[in-house]
Amino acid sequence: MTQAAAGGLADRLIVRGAGEPLVLVHGALADGRIWQPVAERLAPHFQVHAFTQRYFGPAQMLGAPPLTPAFGYETHARDLQALLHALAQRHGTPAHVLGWSYGADVSLLAATMDGAPPLRSLVLYEPGRHQHLSDPGHLQRYADDAARLFGPLFGAVQRGEPLARCVELLVDGSGAQVGCFAAQPPWIRQIELDNAATLPHQLQQPASREVTRTDLQRLACPVVLGRGARTSALFAVATDGLAQALPQARHDVLDGAGHLLPLEQPQRFAGWVQAGIAAVAA
Repeated sequence: MTQAAAGGLADRLIVRGAGEPLVLVHGALADGRIWQPVAERLAPHFQVHAFTQRYFGPAQMLGAPPLTPAFGYETHARDLQALLHALAQRHGTPAHVLGWSYGADVSLLAATMDGAPPLRSLVLYEPGRHQHLSDPGHLQRYADDAARLFGPLFGAVQRGEPLARCVELLVDGSGAQVGCFAAQPPWIRQIELDNAATLPHQLQQPASREVTRTDLQRLACPVVLGRGARTSALFAVATDGLAQALPQARHDVLDGAGHLLPLEQPQRFAGWVQAGIAAVAA
């Protein structure tokens, strides 16, 4: 695969295993390394491509926004499309795609906007965007939890607090519990801190194309949706709203799990991914 074929990001892949290609798309404050425990458990069943998205990674030196091309959903979705087209050409078969959090939203946009490649399946764990929601009660619940999750973070960034503190606020908010960041293993905390410079860009990214219900109805690939039973309202409402808009999708609610399940219980998470793909893409 040439760099041009993969949007200049061919060197941002960690590849393990053999079989049908499965691309793992990380969320905020992360890069391809975050998938290591999950990828190891999926490698016996797939050729796993842990993808580091543009501007993420330990070597990035990011200045003040804006960047060119812009940091945001559309740039990342275009990069993912280019990678998926290149993998399909190499393997002669479409890839499975697994996206988590921001990565789930990027993956859904890549699968629905112009230029979308064929996919074997699309697996989304706790996406966070809300454009597919229409019920006023659901929208209010989403907005209230977004204020809880992002309000302190926006305030800290605007006050110029250390980015390490901002990282802690986002991880604790995503995990719906103070102390989530501090309780993580050191290697995970280091990856999150390595990506701290992306936070101002994440929060100030330009408005992007929205995924409408009409877009969702045109999705041709099988879809697996998942969320934790103890996740925050924002991710629960976003995921369940997608399930309502995609009645043909498999929709799993995992007992006792939250937004950070891929990090907290990688074996369980990988098992859910494998079972979901087997169920919908046989």
